Amino acid sequence: MKGIIKQESKYHPSDTIVNSPSELLILGIEHGYYHVLDESNRLVLLPKDDIEITDHEQPDFWIDDNGRLVPEEWRLENFLLLYEDLYNDWDEIWIVTQYAKAFWKFHLPTIPTNYEKAVDTNYKIDLVNNHLKLASDYDSMVEQHVRWIYTFGPFNNELTYFRWMNGQAEHFKKKLMSDRTLGFDVLKELLTKIGSPFETGKIINDNYFLEGIRNRLLFSIWSLFGTKEFAVYRLIYEKSAYLDYAITWKNETYLLSFDYFT
Repeated sequence: MKGIIKQESKYHPSDTIVNSPSELLILGIEHGYYHVLDESNRLVLLPKDDIEITDHEQPDFWIDDNGRLVPEEWRLENFLLLYEDLYNDWDEIWIVTQYAKAFWKFHLPTIPTNYEKAVDTNYKIDLVNNHLKLASDYDSMVEQHVRWIYTFGPFNNELTYFRWMNGQAEHFKKKLMSDRTLGFDVLKELLTKIGSPFETGKIINDNYFLEGIRNRLLFSIWSLFGTKEFAVYRLIYEKSAYLDYAITWKNETYLLSFDYFT
């Protein structure tokens, strides 16, 4: 389905970059709006009154989602399942990632520029670590002489050790934690470790902050895979009890660690 911007459109160059008679691709239909891929390769939502349809043929993969004609990946329930209390900010990485999952169906030569971070692994890893830094600083407020360090990053799945103690390698074996449930649910439970120093010390904490940071971590990590079916392993060490977890989907593995120093 394609269309052009009407000459009498309310939009002007100062209001939007979408103001051209060129034929534009329409990726979906909302109630009164079109999802339009503009000339600068941005996906924008424009009122139907501003678009003149030039090609009415609709993709066969569009579905009717309560009056919306969109790819199945854009079902509203997909976003509500990600986070049942969505923020008003539709720029959240998990929302951007869910939208981007449909782009391949349109055979776009490149991903829309305002969705590039949906395929930017480094951006997502940095985002996770930014959230973990906030969590580390928060938990470290509990005890003056205890510093919590939470980290996340790519991990070589072939390794049998990466930590050292007194000059000796700390070997580990992996124990699958997600054998009976989704890795997503296992990860959600693991992230409740954030805030545990407050609970151990019986100190009142900021539940709103904790729930917010845990959710952002959960869905930021989810955005690396775009699925809830990843695997989670606990690394079991021979002589130590580090809180290290390998998170794997296909050929991607990341290490989530909860460390503390005194």
